[in-house]
Amino acid sequence: MNSSPYKGLRYQFLIIASLIFVLPVLILFYIFYQADIAFDFYHLLVFTFILLLVLAGMMALRFIFDRIFNVADSLKKASESGKAISTNLKKDVTELDDILCSFNHILQKFEQATEQAAQRTIELNAVKDIGEIVVRGQDIEEMLMTFLDKALDMTKAQKGSLFIVEPDNKRLRLIGSRGTAHLEKGTFIKIDDSLIKLVFSEKRPLLVQNIEDDPRIQKKNDPKYGAPSFLSMPISVGRGDVTAVINLSNKKTGELFDANDENALSIMEAEISFTLENVLLHSKLDQYIRDIEERNIQLENEINSRKQTEAFLRKSEARFRELADLLPQTVFEVDLQGNLLFANGTAFEAFGYTQEDLDQGLNIFNLFIHENRERISRNTRKILSGENLNGVEYAALKKDGSTFPIAVYACPIVQDNHPAGLRGIAIDITDRKQAEETQQKLHEELVEAEKRAAVGTCAAGIAHEVKNPLAIIIQGVEYLKSSLASDAVLLDVAERIKNSALRADTIVKGLLSFTRQMPIQAEDVEITPIIEETLSFVEYQINARHIRIVRQYAPDLPAVKVDVNQIKQVFVNILLNAVEAMQDGGTITISLKEAGDDKDQRYLQIVMADTGCGIPEGKIGKVFDPFYTTKDTPGNAGLGLSVTKGIIDKHHGKIRIESEADRGTRVIIGLPAGNAH
Repeated sequence: MNSSPYKGLRYQFLIIASLIFVLPVLILFYIFYQADIAFDFYHLLVFTFILLLVLAGMMALRFIFDRIFNVADSLKKASESGKAISTNLKKDVTELDDILCSFNHILQKFEQATEQAAQRTIELNAVKDIGEIVVRGQDIEEMLMTFLDKALDMTKAQKGSLFIVEPDNKRLRLIGSRGTAHLEKGTFIKIDDSLIKLVFSEKRPLLVQNIEDDPRIQKKNDPKYGAPSFLSMPISVGRGDVTAVINLSNKKTGELFDANDENALSIMEAEISFTLENVLLHSKLDQYIRDIEERNIQLENEINSRKQTEAFLRKSEARFRELADLLPQTVFEVDLQGNLLFANGTAFEAFGYTQEDLDQGLNIFNLFIHENRERISRNTRKILSGENLNGVEYAALKKDGSTFPIAVYACPIVQDNHPAGLRGIAIDITDRKQAEETQQKLHEELVEAEKRAAVGTCAAGIAHEVKNPLAIIIQGVEYLKSSLASDAVLLDVAERIKNSALRADTIVKGLLSFTRQMPIQAEDVEITPIIEETLSFVEYQINARHIRIVRQYAPDLPAVKVDVNQIKQVFVNILLNAVEAMQDGGTITISLKEAGDDKDQRYLQIVMADTGCGIPEGKIGKVFDPFYTTKDTPGNAGLGLSVTKGIIDKHHGKIRIESEADRGTRVIIGLPAGNAH
């Protein structure tokens, strides 16, 4: 019966312990249920750990009370019996004292666990509040400021600020602060000039327990921020760059920020980052929907406008085509690749193509001869770049392969401020070219006639005034030479007088030959024997200069209708010029072949090429002028090539000279061909 009070106490303690363990659990679950708070795995783990600690504490407490009751009961019995306290009882008392110490330690742990549970509750409430803000549709800045307030409560910080990254990613803008009167909303700071740059470079929280000792900073603490410990947390949307930064400092308790603060904020940051991303996505989606609706309205208006425009364009195109078909010139449009987009009726008539050919695909470059295509491409680029190139002449190519000259006038087609092709007109200038050629030929004949008339007048005067005195001088010198045979000095003087008189006589003869308008006595002959006979005339000069003759005669050469004596004079003049150009020897190559020109006219081509000193480029155009010579040889009047060209012209042939200084000369003669032999 004596033990019954202790037994009642044990039951009462068991009931109290159960109430202490069960009632808080039930109350917490009720609060979470009413607040609609969802637990993640980390929260459930912490909460379960706290409950286990409380249960273990209750069991340990019950065990301690049992021991206390047993010791008390033993002490009571010992005092009533008057017996000495046994060693075991002393041992129990000592052990009881140890248990009390352990019990105090467990109570301290229990208090810490209770504080952690309260802290987790604050975190959960903060996340819940942020979620409610999102549901209410508040803007991002208000949501971030709520996050700042919750972070201050959770970490017990007294000072805090929140910055948003500007679009240029170089500055931060303050959207709000707590406990920092020196910071005004809207203040800008440069990222590179602040401690926050470490948050951006590493993209993770910056936890500093002492700003003066931290090796990353080592900066003197500013008293306006309180304690030297602070925490900066980056806020990112999704996995992108940092969007905002929250800064906390100066804890109320004077403690330092630690990993628990960082972890707690990281949990909230993850939640708000996800929420921010959803808000931004919803905002973008709403904006996208609004843009689509506006675009649909614009498209409807554009469709209606386009229908009206298309109807107008169809009428305009019909009028344009009718007007273009009335023009006597070719009208065309091409794209940047040269594909023909449009051509009028005149173009089809001029080039021999049809609308069906155009529909199947025609490229403008195929409408010109191959030699002109590179120049057309180059000029096209110039026109597209804005250069004015009008009236450029090309050789056009018809569908049947024939050619004709055209002059092109074109300008760029501009679409959206960029060139999209070319449009223009092309004028057939066949008649104009023929008229120009006729006019040029008449002009040349007129100039030549004037030259011959002037020279003829001069030559007639020379023949009358100079030739007879020259004959007397020459005869007198011959007489003097026979009388001065014994005087060498006077004989030499007489010889020089004679040579000078002979040189003057040669000039007079050349003038008379140049101006003599004798009709040609043409006959059909083979040219090869005439050339061989001419070579025999200058054989001595050729051998004296050690010159080699190379013959390249094609078989079945056609006959030519020429005045044999005059043609021989042509060949002699050319061969002597070649010999004069090769003082140290060389090679003369004579080539004969049948050829044709653009008008399908057949002719015999004669090429006499030497390896002599050549003619400077600036002098080639003057070699056919009377009295012009590139030689310093005494007695040369500069009339040989003039006479040569006159003879070839009378035979309706062509002659031209190609030469380079120190690389030889080629004389190309073309004589109308007869029948082949």
